[in-house]
Amino acid sequence: MFARTLTICLLTLLKLTEILWKLANILVLSDLLFFPLNGHQGERFNFILSILHILWPGGIVPYDIASHYAQHERSVILSAMAEFPKYTCITFRPRTERDLYYLSINKYYKQDYVGRQTSIYFRTREGKFETRMRLHESCLRYGERGRGTVMHELMHALGFHHEHQREDRDPRVKGNSYWETIVYPRNKAYYMGAYDPTSIMHYDFPGLTYPRTHFSRSDIARINTLYRCPQAKNYFKNSLQQRQQFSQKRSPWQYERM
Repeated sequence: MFARTLTICLLTLLKLTEILWKLANILVLSDLLFFPLNGHQGERFNFILSILHILWPGGIVPYDIASHYAQHERSVILSAMAEFPKYTCITFRPRTERDLYYLSINKYYKQDYVGRQTSIYFRTREGKFETRMRLHESCLRYGERGRGTVMHELMHALGFHHEHQREDRDPRVKGNSYWETIVYPRNKAYYMGAYDPTSIMHYDFPGLTYPRTHFSRSDIARINTLYRCPQAKNYFKNSLQQRQQFSQKRSPWQYERM
């Protein structure tokens, strides 16, 4: 009896270790940010389990904007938030005392985080969990450019990563820093559709891509698919074929925008 119990415990421990190892690899490679379009059923199941904890339930994101922002800066932030309900089921609202998880926007944070943060590291003195989003006042320019920057950062908070860091990006995309040019070696099964240089998650590379002020069609489709919004459409059914047709001769940024 003891030997059987011990065997079951060991097998359970091994299975748990395997799951944690897979999750660790996903976190390091940022694979959890992309929905598995292909792959075996087991891969899809493991991926879904790993991504659920970073999504905002019901697409509702309670937020807290630091008081140090000027009124016109707050207006830029709020205008960016207002773009999401126009095309998706994502809703940003001021946080209340009942909210256990919320998005905290502050210019003094050291870095941003991708997706809803649930670990004890992000627990506040009040017992809440804050997902930190750094937003310097220099990003809050008047007009569409500032709004587009905030939309980009809010996409990170929703669980999305940079488009220009995909394996299948345009080979001419080259930046001035390591963080602009690094490529995440993700499994292509976790990409959401074909590479889209018009995505608001794509950095500006002069001569190739330019500052984004609006969602691209794929941005909207990705949000709706990941959060299972009623607006979701079968946008990615031909994504593999699109990736195969990608080449330097064909300008991939001639995509239609919303």
